[in-house]
Amino acid sequence: MNKRGATMVEAALVFPLVILTVAALIHMLVFFYQLAETRANMHMALRAESGRISKTVKCEPSAEPVFPIYKKATEVYCLGNKTFMERGLLKKLEKPLSAKKYVDHEADFVRTVDLVMRKDREDEHE
Repeated sequence: MNKRGATMVEAALVFPLVILTVAALIHMLVFFYQLAETRANMHMALRAESGRISKTVKCEPSAEPVFPIYKKATEVYCLGNKTFMERGLLKKLEKPLSAKKYVDHEADFVRTVDLVMRKDREDEHE
């Protein structure tokens, strides 16, 4: 048997698998990058909304939020899905995303810390 011909047949079988694996890795990396970017945008939008509600912090987000922002009592949150691919074999894959942030009233925190410090001083004097 010709050794050179066997090497060519082996390369013809393995090379497409290597290319497919590299392409799949690139698609996965792009998807995870998009997830990280979407989560960062959700966080920035929630931070801006929390500051707007508490009227203590003004944040200017660089873009409009990707998902709608919901308000419930003292928290704001986003819900949504991120699709892996628009077409192809993996078009059905979706990753649910959510983010939640409590509305921070900085003035209340300062008052609470002052109250705790005053209580500690009173306890030391007793």
